[in-house]
Amino acid sequence: MNIGRLFIFLSTLLAASCSFDAGHDCTPDEIAYAERIGEQDALNVCEINPNTMEHEQAILEIRVKEEKLRDAGFNSAADAYADAAERTLRDNGLIP
Repeated sequence: MNIGRLFIFLSTLLAASCSFDAGHDCTPDEIAYAERIGEQDALNVCEINPNTMEHEQAILEIRVKEEKLRDAGFNSAADAYADAAERTLRDNGLIP
């Protein structure tokens, strides 16, 4: 997992949330970005041999990133990220 990318992603969401309507946790652009990152992270998992601890760790890191987004108050981005990752893993036959 690239911690630098996670930091930049969370920082961008936090900065944008200060200027966005208080009734929403993310802008549509931030949600679209979360979807792209979720898909990209899942595609990275697809490149790892599925019978390794590295593969399991990469899947767990997706869940960790989702939880960090939720803990930061970005539930819409967390949902978009997790849904995109799950869809990508399913489309690539890694989960039923």
